[in-house]
Amino acid sequence: MPENTKPEKGCKWNFASGVNFSVGPTDAAGQNFVCSWDSLIRECVQNSLDAVLYHDKPVKVRLTFKNLTMRNYPNFFQLGMHIRACLDTFPAARPQYGPMLTYFKQIGHDQTIGYLQISDYNTKGMAYDQNNDSCNFSAFVRGVGVHGGDQDAQGRGGHFGLGKSTIFMMSPIRTIFVSTLTNNGQRVFEGVTSLTTHNMDGERLSHIGYYDNCGGFPVTNEDNIPFRFLRKPEANGTTLSGTDIYVMGKTQANDDVDEIIRSVLTHYWLSILRGKLVVEVADSSTTLASIDASNLDELMTSRYPSLIDNARNSINPRPYFNAVACEGESDDIVCIEKNLDEIGDVQLYLSKNRDAKNDRIAFFRQPCMMIMRKSTNQLNIGISSYGVYGVFACVNSDGDKLLKRLENPAHNEWHEKYWVDPITRRTEPKANQVMTALRNFLKEEIENFCKKAGKESLKMLGAGKYLYTYQDMVDTTNDNPVDNPEVGIQPGNEFSEFETGVRYSYPDEEVDIQEPPTTSIRQGDVVNENGSATPTPGGKVDVLVTPPKKKRNKTNKKNKGGNKKIAGAPSDKPASTEVDVEYKVCANKEDGQIVHHVYINTEIDVPTALIHFTSKGEDGRVDRELEIVSSSAGIPSGMDLHGVYLQKGDNFLQMCFNDNTKHALTISVEHKL
Repeated sequence: MPENTKPEKGCKWNFASGVNFSVGPTDAAGQNFVCSWDSLIRECVQNSLDAVLYHDKPVKVRLTFKNLTMRNYPNFFQLGMHIRACLDTFPAARPQYGPMLTYFKQIGHDQTIGYLQISDYNTKGMAYDQNNDSCNFSAFVRGVGVHGGDQDAQGRGGHFGLGKSTIFMMSPIRTIFVSTLTNNGQRVFEGVTSLTTHNMDGERLSHIGYYDNCGGFPVTNEDNIPFRFLRKPEANGTTLSGTDIYVMGKTQANDDVDEIIRSVLTHYWLSILRGKLVVEVADSSTTLASIDASNLDELMTSRYPSLIDNARNSINPRPYFNAVACEGESDDIVCIEKNLDEIGDVQLYLSKNRDAKNDRIAFFRQPCMMIMRKSTNQLNIGISSYGVYGVFACVNSDGDKLLKRLENPAHNEWHEKYWVDPITRRTEPKANQVMTALRNFLKEEIENFCKKAGKESLKMLGAGKYLYTYQDMVDTTNDNPVDNPEVGIQPGNEFSEFETGVRYSYPDEEVDIQEPPTTSIRQGDVVNENGSATPTPGGKVDVLVTPPKKKRNKTNKKNKGGNKKIAGAPSDKPASTEVDVEYKVCANKEDGQIVHHVYINTEIDVPTALIHFTSKGEDGRVDRELEIVSSSAGIPSGMDLHGVYLQKGDNFLQMCFNDNTKHALTISVEHKL
């Protein structure tokens, strides 16, 4: 049978021989990417959105799990021999190439190999020009660090030209096929594998191999493209332009469909919401899932029921989706549209969320792909956290190109350090200008959104409370108003971030904290410092005993740490008792100084109290360098306040620390009788 009539159409592996260089098993480009559905979806869908054909119609991306019968493609199966040669050439590569070789042995000639086909529609395809190494097909299939030359389809090859590494990493045999049909009617096909340089049959072969029937060059004749990898016509007989990528060896696992849906919802919900994208998941015979604007809300709600995005290492897209989808439904959600001098037309959606631990913004470029999600603290904007979720979107092509220059190879961060002069390796001035304009815009709009008339900027507490000024914390209708706001007080137990609404001592890190309380005022206790343990008329009283220097005596010999109640006896030794209190806390920047405010209410007078403060970093370690430098009441000593008077009713305390930083505090208070 002539080769051209067989399913494989004579395609075979072509590795350049006689190379005088060596490439080992470490994929330098692949170090920028993680082998995950998130990475694959981000790369492939971005490429498709960057190559859209008709902007008034959505791009469709379809992921289909299929199988290939190996006996119809014997030349493809020869790849196993090259993998064996790679392992013989680099024995130290066994951790990477041993499993690949085992994979081929398990398949066998009469079995099938699974693959994932990623197809896009309403796209331009990737044109090929054998005399232009920057053409889109060459940049994507045959280039490393090569950016596609078609400025209307900038995603092919990406800004760095490294994104396809994540597709190779999803293939257990590091092999992909690419078949495309351009809107001008050009068809191009080629397979490519990325291995190591290796010795075979007395020749030193390149690490890159091409699967084709043109001696190592793309197939452009439709009759010579294997039918399995030929762009197929639709039901109406029309063959649509676009690209098919085949991730060879990728089989379907039980949770793959759900993982794909979650990845699409996380990174491309804005594209789908605005009618720019439809994503389908299927097997060879059935559509398993479809995501479009009509069912986006349902899928988002079922996959991400919580409106809180507080996790450190994962993203919940729901609050950002709601900020856009529910814009205009309440005063708590707004959309700001502006033209920035350095970036152009942009949109910023802001949504108040009482349970947000940090202000967080999701950033989108013009194709409506989420680049990153960052807190205002991580962005160094220089504002307190207000309890806001936001969505920033660049909606103009010129600004999109500038922001793309600020992206890292993985397309998941904007930063000045990625836009550098190629000679000096110094950050380009334009990079600083663009990021400064972005930060200033965010700072101004977030503060304007959250500011209340006649007051300083407010902090939306994690438990659904505002970070009150003193007048806010004490109800003006209270029958027992505070006559002396200089009276010092302090609550007991722990202050979490939900009460203080402040960050830890490590400003560049984020921490996960337990769920917030549901009440606006927390219950606590304080302990008096003076007096002696005196029994009630009944002869006994329950006390908490904490003797000086924690030495054992008759009063506390059954209570070594003073951390539990025991029956007290008359004594002139210091003893302690609990007093129930209610409290609120806030921290504001006032005249350049971070001032921590504490409001506390008690039903009895507490003549004096010893209050000990502790601040911990996200690693749980106590900050030993921290000290109280000033307080409106009591005598500071390190992290202790001595002699703080609590009057019956409402009390107020102000204090500052030596690092002039906001802290989440743990507090213990002793009231000795």
